[in-house]
Amino acid sequence: MTYAQFSDVVALVPQLSGSQALNDVTSIPTITQVNEYLTNTAAEIDAALASIGLQTPVTQPASFVTALLHLNAVGAAALLLLSIYPAETESDKAPLGTVFLEEYKMRLQEFYERLGIPSGVLIAEPVLAPSGFFLDTGSWGNDNAVPDAFGNLINSMPAVQKGMRW
Repeated sequence: MTYAQFSDVVALVPQLSGSQALNDVTSIPTITQVNEYLTNTAAEIDAALASIGLQTPVTQPASFVTALLHLNAVGAAALLLLSIYPAETESDKAPLGTVFLEEYKMRLQEFYERLGIPSGVLIAEPVLAPSGFFLDTGSWGNDNAVPDAFGNLINSMPAVQKGMRW
């Protein structure tokens, strides 16, 4: 799920309107590609938020969802501008892509550091996978048993086994 839409990205890049408007036939990038930029940046945002234990996609509080909408649009606009103007040479538009990209990366880093997260964001339920340490029969301390293609645990040589003589 994306937080922003194509129109939010275009609003950040007004020079791509009128005769330079994006389309799915002749423009580079196409509208479809910009929508992929939105999907990818939204996935990065959700990954950053999920890594600190928050429920994604975020649906409340509304002010934070609005901030995520803006961040999603900024990330996609950065990718859009940098795909059109990849080298910062004589173009006055490429630096805007770089500014957007830096803003996007900085905000993602803040999420990883748990900065700027309002208190109303829902916490995700923990997902705890069972550990082989207590489940593997016949050995103690075997926490790295790996299931094979059929779901059977393949034991590595445990340090201690039941019935082992010293």
